[in-house]
Amino acid sequence: MPTRPEYEDPPAFSKLTNAILGVASLALLMIVASLAVMGEYRYRQLVWAEFALASLPAVALAVSYSYSRRLRSYASLALRVVSKGWPPRLKDPRIVPFIVGIYFGSAIWLLKVPFSYAAASTDAAVTVYYATNRQSLSDKGRPFANEPSFQGITRYGVATIGVPWKFKRRVSFDPNMLLRRGKTTEPVIIDSLALDQSAFVNRVTDAALKSPEHDEEVYVHGFHTTFDDALTTFGTLAIDLKIQGANVIVSWPSGEGTVAHYDQEQEYASSPSTANLLSGTLALLTSWLRPEMRMNIIAHSMGCRILGYGIYWSSLPTKAFANVILAAADVDPYTFNDVAPAIYRVAQRTTLYVSEWDSALRASSFLHRDDRVGLQPEAYHGVDVVDTTGADTSLIQRFGHSYVFDSDDILRDIAALIHHSDPPEIRTGIHQERGIWVLVRS
Repeated sequence: MPTRPEYEDPPAFSKLTNAILGVASLALLMIVASLAVMGEYRYRQLVWAEFALASLPAVALAVSYSYSRRLRSYASLALRVVSKGWPPRLKDPRIVPFIVGIYFGSAIWLLKVPFSYAAASTDAAVTVYYATNRQSLSDKGRPFANEPSFQGITRYGVATIGVPWKFKRRVSFDPNMLLRRGKTTEPVIIDSLALDQSAFVNRVTDAALKSPEHDEEVYVHGFHTTFDDALTTFGTLAIDLKIQGANVIVSWPSGEGTVAHYDQEQEYASSPSTANLLSGTLALLTSWLRPEMRMNIIAHSMGCRILGYGIYWSSLPTKAFANVILAAADVDPYTFNDVAPAIYRVAQRTTLYVSEWDSALRASSFLHRDDRVGLQPEAYHGVDVVDTTGADTSLIQRFGHSYVFDSDDILRDIAALIHHSDPPEIRTGIHQERGIWVLVRS
């Protein structure tokens, strides 16, 4: 008498389903093939190719499933094992590696396909405008050296930054990491174009007016930052903060990262050329501001010193900026007390983010034999001081100098400032202590 089988074959796919799967396979292959024969391709095309490559095995497995009776039997057996345990009558151990492979392979591809689709469907190309007094190494602008221009002139331009989805979302687990060797997951500069001053300010103004909030964001970087690093850092920050307006960086001569170059970069930061770069760029942008437009400034590390000097020696309109945000300021308290009145005269709101765990500012304090404003959670007149000590970053990043850009809680607080100009009293995640504001650790 025949025994009842341990599993039953599921119904076969219809001819229409097979045809759809076949067309999908051909379409995915055409995407990959078209990119393979092209001499040049853009970032968006690359991420669509990644999606196509990720989807091909899944489609191929579905086609094989629909045509192969044995594969359907194995799949049915795998489901039987999951739902009811190992069949007692099954004695052949050779099926075990196959089932285990099906489990792990399916898990990997099921995770990779939506990741790749998200990369292809996300607008990760960010436009960043720049003004710099660095020495140009090309007639087309980029690349720029880490030294100042011999003529002391300001050069303008625009660049497009590609921010990979995995990078900007900070995905810590890539299920296909072993197959991604040699592929970059860091932000990249796709292209750049030098502009004259008139074209620069026209494009910035036009981009701001076309955005939903009609805003401009200006970023002043700190010590040990090359020109390309400044572009990619602000491009990523624009994604994190969901900035849709005009993104502008003011890049001063920097890039050497050793202590021996620290004094030299301090000279660059304090030079008349750099002060003129900052004050001139801000004066140019504010002269084109419309009543419906808003401008926010973010300065980091030594860039806070440059911003303070530039505003102090300028004659900018009162309350010209919606927000001035000073992050991890590498400034001594005496200098800050001198320039702070000028800053909050031109800003509707001034916010200072500090951390007592900032190791770079600890080193700067040791070199200067003086305190750093970005280290001390102390109150200043006209300034909202936010203590971020121990923010929700990794253990190493908590002691780092770029904690402001690594903490989701801090980024959320900055976004509330940029998009809504919310006062600290109504912003979530901070509370008042000793005359300053303290970030709530999540």
